[in-house]
Amino acid sequence: MPIPPAVPLGGLAGYQLLQRTSASQQETFARSPDLTQVTDAFLAKAPTINSIDALLEDRRALEVALGAFGLEDQVDARAFLRKILEDGVDDQTDLANRLSDTRWRDFAAAFEFESAGRLRNPAVAEDIVTRYTTAALANVEAVADSQLRQEVLTSLLEQGVAAEDITEEDLAVPADIRLERIGILQSQIRADADFVRTIAPSVATIDIFLADESLVRVTLGAFGLAEEAGDTAKIREYLQGGVTNPTSPANLDRDPRWRELVAALDFAGTRGSLSVPGRADQIVDLYRERQFELAVGEQQPDLELALGFKRSIGAVVAGDSASRSGWFRIMGNPELRSVIEGALNLPASLGQLDIDLQRERLEDRAEALFGERDPTFLRDPNNVEEVIRRFLLTSQIENGTQGVTPGSTALTILQSGGLGAGAQANLFASRL
Repeated sequence: MPIPPAVPLGGLAGYQLLQRTSASQQETFARSPDLTQVTDAFLAKAPTINSIDALLEDRRALEVALGAFGLEDQVDARAFLRKILEDGVDDQTDLANRLSDTRWRDFAAAFEFESAGRLRNPAVAEDIVTRYTTAALANVEAVADSQLRQEVLTSLLEQGVAAEDITEEDLAVPADIRLERIGILQSQIRADADFVRTIAPSVATIDIFLADESLVRVTLGAFGLAEEAGDTAKIREYLQGGVTNPTSPANLDRDPRWRELVAALDFAGTRGSLSVPGRADQIVDLYRERQFELAVGEQQPDLELALGFKRSIGAVVAGDSASRSGWFRIMGNPELRSVIEGALNLPASLGQLDIDLQRERLEDRAEALFGERDPTFLRDPNNVEEVIRRFLLTSQIENGTQGVTPGSTALTILQSGGLGAGAQANLFASRL
């Protein structure tokens, strides 16, 4: 078992003590032989975990991966986990984005292996469309002239006119016919663009990509490789090789356009995998922090909730959408919800109300206590600390100040500047 953290106090006094000692305690905790064995094994295995199957088939690695995001109790939900990972987070309709618990989105984003290629990413598909249409429209007049010239030449030859007798004047095309052809080609280019946007989300493999001639033509044309569109064997070889290996076909080709194409499609699927430098270390750091919180929670459950709230609330209320969806994200995370409901002195029965009514109750109480209805007030570290303080003191009141452990009264007085946890709780109660 890892070396347990020293948590002689519960409630606010215990939290204040942890804030002063957590850095050294976490360092000691991380050196625990049992924890080190788990994390070292994960780091050693990480470079080989480059697909969803590889992660789901390794239970020990999966336990660390889920544990890093507080989802360790879901290790056996393999079908659900596969769906989360296969969807990713690029589209708002992806499962992780539709769940109210934001931990799933964080998990999916960290393990976004991209094994299905990047064409499914709307931004990537749009970039290809933009490249293609820009190049094609810039060249549309030259293409129209070439097509019409060839058609006139073919017609004259079929009529029996000798090639040496055909003059430039004979090949001239009326202006109205030329403009009509340019319009037709422009319409085709726009249709090609719409087609790619429509089909891109379903292009999950190299085989699917190569099976559609129009998609291949447009995609290669976007990178100036339209003349190579018919060489499917070469395209397959380059796409399978990817770009992470210096000796891959795309990297060895002198034409840099091939590497750019292969990197953009990325069917080799390394972006987001654990083989990316630093990614496994990030997961391990999160796992260690979460395990420390769990160890604290075995002695003082409220302190585990407080530490988790402080660690994760910033990401929940970040971004432009936080004002609109922040309260729903908090309600969807059981740990965050417990802390915020306690801090705002809301009953546990709140969860039985309609979801929009729940949000209104949270907004009303936040405005009454913090002067803000918008959850982005929690971007301020001072407000976060005040929420945690109110949560811990409210919990002490409800539990009869049971946060103080036997023999800790003197230490409580020393650590809290002379005012014991029970006295603080009573003072707080008078201000609710």
